[in-house]
Amino acid sequence: MELQVLPDLSVPLQRVNVYQHTQMKDVIGAMGGFLTPPAGRMDPRQVALEFTQANSLLIAKPYVLDMGKDKTTPQPPAIVQSSTVMRSPVGYHVQLQQTYEGIPIYGGRAIVHMTEERSVYFVTSDLHPDVPEAEMGKAEALSRQEALEALAAELPWKDRLQGEPHCEKVYFSHQGLLRLAWCIDLSLSPKTPIATGEDRSGDWRAIVDMQSGEVLQLLDIALYDDPVGRVFYPNPVVAMKKEDLAWNAAIPDSAYRQVKLSRLDDSGYLSGRYADTADTPNRVLETDGQFLYQRGQPGFLEVMAYYFVDHVINWLRRQGWPDLFRRPLRINACAPMGDQSKFFPYLWALYFGEGKVMDAEDASIILHELGHAIQEAQVKGWGVCEKNKPVRAMGEGFGDWLATVFFAEQRRTFHQGYVGDWDARGYKAPSTCLRRVDTSKTMNDWRGEEHEDGEIWSAVLWDLYQGLGGDSTQATTRRQARATAVKLVLTSHQYLSDGLRETLTFQHGLQALLDADRFTSADVTKPGPHEQLIRDVFAARGITV
Repeated sequence: MELQVLPDLSVPLQRVNVYQHTQMKDVIGAMGGFLTPPAGRMDPRQVALEFTQANSLLIAKPYVLDMGKDKTTPQPPAIVQSSTVMRSPVGYHVQLQQTYEGIPIYGGRAIVHMTEERSVYFVTSDLHPDVPEAEMGKAEALSRQEALEALAAELPWKDRLQGEPHCEKVYFSHQGLLRLAWCIDLSLSPKTPIATGEDRSGDWRAIVDMQSGEVLQLLDIALYDDPVGRVFYPNPVVAMKKEDLAWNAAIPDSAYRQVKLSRLDDSGYLSGRYADTADTPNRVLETDGQFLYQRGQPGFLEVMAYYFVDHVINWLRRQGWPDLFRRPLRINACAPMGDQSKFFPYLWALYFGEGKVMDAEDASIILHELGHAIQEAQVKGWGVCEKNKPVRAMGEGFGDWLATVFFAEQRRTFHQGYVGDWDARGYKAPSTCLRRVDTSKTMNDWRGEEHEDGEIWSAVLWDLYQGLGGDSTQATTRRQARATAVKLVLTSHQYLSDGLRETLTFQHGLQALLDADRFTSADVTKPGPHEQLIRDVFAARGITV
């Protein structure tokens, strides 16, 4: 849209359509496309003031809120004064503060945006249309100290101040009226130690009515860093590349990774959009968001479980699966059920077992169990059938494959196809790993046990990933191979939703992958672009259709 160059600072009302913007701000200019004449080297603050005076009818809020109002009715211009000037590559941005009798109106401001040549092209306005009632502000008012005393009842600040409070008289819009008030900014030091979410340390802004002492508004204005935690990524065996690492060895700081804990609520617990450790006994609470534990400390297992469930599901969201988890997965990070972990589909929960190496200390164990939850989220009742049926073996194999393909880069030069290589150090007979996805197993090795037979399924999925480019020397190619493999495998699950679970076989899984390859391609009337690769890797394991 071309901008209309105006002959002066006055903007024609018919050029501006601001109605659709009123839910966020009174925005002027975006739809109208105006550009005032250049003002040469005039002070940008003066240009902004003159523009506001020339367009008081347009900027007044009643016009924005009521498009049917008589637009020719004169309105008193807002009394504003320049506050700040910001330079940018575009030009100047002048903030104007609205006042009444020399006192600022809280939130009453406009920002006038102009080019380097001082041509105004855009305005945002929150100027207040009303004026205070005559008697307001003239009655006996609370002093600064009396306002602070009134605030103490809602925000205990005494003996905790960091620096002097900043107190300023303002007019504050409350229930449709402007009320004379104190605007108080203060910073509180934390209680020691921080014990609960009621600590309330940080920076606060309060609006205290100057007549009644009522706290009209109380805001926590501190800007918080994302909560952080410390995890193994994926476990100390891989991080240290130490084949003979014992379960009771001292783990150096270098084996940990500090990570952001995203999508948490504001409770101080590890409770978020995709995961919630609510089922964990004596769950940890950190009101400052610092979940920085080490192995053996309360909370470390919770951080591991929360982080990897949330991290992987969010990664899958970016891969094109935004609706996998419609509610948080409940987690017990240290369940008293021996050295085993389980996914409970009806509880919608993951429980991680105990042992010399706790199951939740090993991210590959977490991701394996998460794999079951993903399949259940895609196909309700995925594994609801007798034990050791092929569909359950596919579930075990998918969990192992997810746990390895997700960490393929971290494992590229060490323990590439291993699952549970830290957890296994704590077994009664210590082992190098729980299972592997790069075995030579074929259908001739079928044993009728879902975990053992799952190694056939995980192996063929691993072969598919490798064939798509997972064995490339180029990191970009490997990442694309992983994304393609994940897209095909998760899409194939959707085509395994019909029929009795007992009747599904590895052959059905192969056909579902071929269908996924076709239906995620540009031309669904033809076989998918990876059909031959899929058939070849499956045929090598004795699976054909």
